[in-house]
Amino acid sequence: MALVDAEVRGLKPEVRQYAKGDGRGLRLVVTPAGSKIWQFCFRWNGKVTTMALGQYLPGSPEHVTLDDARTLMGKKRLLLKSGLHPGLEQKAEKQRNTQIQATTVRVVAKMWMEAQPNWSDLHRNKVAKAFDAHLLPKIGDLPLAEITSAGLMDALAATQAKGLTTVAHFLKQTFGQMCRWACLRGLAADDPTRNLIRAIPRPAVRNTAILRVDELAEFRARLAASTSTPQTKLAIRLLALTVVRTKELRHAQWTEIDFDKALWTIPAERMKSAKKRPADHLVPLSRQAIVALHELHRITGNAVSGYMFPTQHISGRTRKTVVVNPKRARKSAFLSSTTINSALERMGYGSGEFSAHGFRGSFSTAAHDAEWPHLHIEMQLAHAVSGISASYNHASYLEPRRRLLQWWADTFDGTDPARNVLPFPKAAPLRATGGG
Repeated sequence: MALVDAEVRGLKPEVRQYAKGDGRGLRLVVTPAGSKIWQFCFRWNGKVTTMALGQYLPGSPEHVTLDDARTLMGKKRLLLKSGLHPGLEQKAEKQRNTQIQATTVRVVAKMWMEAQPNWSDLHRNKVAKAFDAHLLPKIGDLPLAEITSAGLMDALAATQAKGLTTVAHFLKQTFGQMCRWACLRGLAADDPTRNLIRAIPRPAVRNTAILRVDELAEFRARLAASTSTPQTKLAIRLLALTVVRTKELRHAQWTEIDFDKALWTIPAERMKSAKKRPADHLVPLSRQAIVALHELHRITGNAVSGYMFPTQHISGRTRKTVVVNPKRARKSAFLSSTTINSALERMGYGSGEFSAHGFRGSFSTAAHDAEWPHLHIEMQLAHAVSGISASYNHASYLEPRRRLLQWWADTFDGTDPARNVLPFPKAAPLRATGGG
C-alpha cells in the first residue's frame, strides 16, 4: 500500500530498524536513532541493490518529502531502462558537479590572480575590483569552459553601456589573459576573447598633460601657497626635480641616497623596466634636489621604516612620523598613491589638467626644445632606447645626465640655466621603445 505524508510523519523509531514500502522499489527506512531514510531498491545483474535517495527531515534544507522521493525514484527507474546503473550515475554526476564548482569563473579568477607573483598590489586590486564589479555578478558562477564569446560580450556590453568603455576594454584584455593561463592548465579549452578583437573599441589615448616652461612660475607660486604638509610639498618638488616615476619616489628609502656623491640609486626591482633591463637606475641629484632632501631628512630621517616618505599608523590613527613612544610605532606604509595628485588638485590642477606623472613629460619637452641629446633624456627617464646596446650601463652617461638635471632644476626654479650649463649639440635621433 502506498504511503501518505501523515503516516510518514507519524512513524516512530523502534528497537530495531524497520522499513515501510511505497511501491515500485521505493521505501522509507526508520532507524532506532529516529532517522528516516528514503531508499530505492532495484535489481542489477540479478542482484538486489539499494541506494539512498535522502532523508525525511522536516525543517532541514536537505529534507526530502514523499513527493520528492517518488520523483527521484522515477528518474532512477528511467536510468535503469536505459541500461545505466543509477548509483554509479549518481556518483558520476556528483563528480561532474564538483568539477564544475572547481572551475567556475570565480574560482579560476582567484587562482589566476594568486598565481601572479610579479603583479603590483595596485594592479592586483585593480583587476580584482573590476572583476568583482562587472564580470563575477553575471558569469562568476558559470564554468569557465562554458563561457562563449557571445556570453562574455553580453557582460562586457553591459559595462560599456554604463559609459565605462575603458573598463570594458580592460576586462576583455585581462579575461583573455586569464583564459590563456587556464587553457595551459586544463581548466579551460578556449579563449572566448579571441573573437572579440574589435568588438569593443580601444579607448582613445590621451597624452599626459604637461607644464610648459612659461607655466612653471605659476606652479611654483601655487606650490608655495599650498596647504599641504611640508612632506607632501617636498615630495612634489623632488618629483619635479628628479623626474622619476611616482611609485619610485613613494617607495624610496634613505639608504638609497648618497649625499656625498649627490646620487640616488633606485634598485632594479623597483623599476618599471626591471624585467627587460635588470639594472639599478642612477639619478644624479641637482643642487636644488640635495637641499630638498636635507630638508626632508629633518622631517623623516628618523622614521622607523626607513622610508623617505613614511606614513605612520598608531592605534589605527594617522600621527606624526616621529612619535613620543617609539615602541608604539609600526613599520608601516609609505606615501599613498593618491596623495600627490590630491595635493595638485587642491592647488587648482583638476583631473586631466595636470598630474604627478606630467613632470616627466614637462622635462622631456623642455629638454628636447633646448636641444639636449635625446639619448640622455630617455636614459634619465629610464626608457629603453633602440639601437643602444643593453651592455651600456647608465653610469656611462652619468655626468652628461647630471648636467642635464641641473639645467632642468635651474629651469624649473626660474633661474638662468645658461650661466651654469652649456647644452649639448643635437644628437642623432634614436627611437624610444619604452614609455611612462
